[in-house]
Amino acid sequence: AQAFWGPSKIEQTKNTIFTAISTQGAKKVVKAGNVGVVTTKRQSSPSLTSYEGMFDCFKQIAKREGAMAFYKGLIPSLL
Repeated sequence: AQAFWGPSKIEQTKNTIFTAISTQGAKKVVKAGNVGVVTTKRQSSPSLTSYEGMFDCFKQIAKREGAMAFYKGLIPSLL
């Protein structure tokens, strides 16, 4: 219901909660995506000696493919 001067308090609260949940979900996807890329690269490498660890894998991906390599599947995850 709309009050004379604008949306009611209930409508404002619903919109605020929806926006907060959406924003937090998007932040989680962006942060966790980097770790997912590194984990997938390590697990799918042909040799177990390709990477010395997670940090080494992160550095090699950044060096070879650039920073945007960590965000390749970001758009579908956000949708």
